[in-house]
Amino acid sequence: MFLINNSPANSVLEPIINLMTEATPNEIESYVRSYFTEEWFDTTTPSLRGNDNRLNHRIRSIRARLNITL
Repeated sequence: MFLINNSPANSVLEPIINLMTEATPNEIESYVRSYFTEEWFDTTTPSLRGNDNRLNHRIRSIRARLNITL
């Protein structure tokens, strides 16, 4: 499980994403990074497309689940 400040990442990210529906995933990532620092943010796996890191991938996944598109 990925944590942000000892809380499940999705419970921290989802309200931010809901408030920033007009922002791009990269803008949301920048906002999150300005308040939180976690080691896992920059990790990657072969399953992540392109140069996505885990944080950006998680943001994109939550946006898709919430049907938020630009």
